[in-house]
Amino acid sequence: MGEGETVEYGVLKCERYDRDRREMMQVIMTELEHNRNERVEKTGKEWMVMLLGLCGERSEKMIEAVKEYLERMWRARSCQSKGLALKQSQATCSIKTKIKIINHFTPM
Repeated sequence: MGEGETVEYGVLKCERYDRDRREMMQVIMTELEHNRNERVEKTGKEWMVMLLGLCGERSEKMIEAVKEYLERMWRARSCQSKGLALKQSQATCSIKTKIKIINHFTPM
């Protein structure tokens, strides 16, 4: 997670994963026999307990939907991390190249 982010924030609130979260929640709401547009009041902790299968309210479809969501979230975060690492590596390489060029052409 990023600095200051919690797992709860990443799973329940981070805007980056809204579309995937909506898909997961449609399955959850259907399995819990709620209208998917119905608002269900739960705290973040209550949602996390339910989504992680730590309570009695779970089914195979719910578990699979949460698993798919977490995998998509992980892939998105991994791609972002790889992209950031590549950018940092390119910037470092660029700096080294500039230093070598400057040192090479600097009169003694």
